[in-house]
Amino acid sequence: MLSPIFYAPIFYQLPKKPFFLTSQFIPSHTILNTFYKTKFSSLFFFFLLILPFLSSIFLSKFFFLALQTSLHLGLF
Repeated sequence: MLSPIFYAPIFYQLPKKPFFLTSQFIPSHTILNTFYKTKFSSLFFFFLLILPFLSSIFLSKFFFLALQTSLHLGLF
């Protein structure tokens, strides 16, 4: 899984106030609606929600394949 240090520049560049206070043109003040209608929406959701799950799935798959191979070869 990717390190949280990777996300530090993203969090540093975000505005200090919450999104539902900074955006003024949104009628419903739900946080999810605000994420969808900001310019950060697609990048934010991809990098913070989708990418860690994908990387952890791929890394765990490769880890278990390597573990199974090493157990089969008698390395452990």
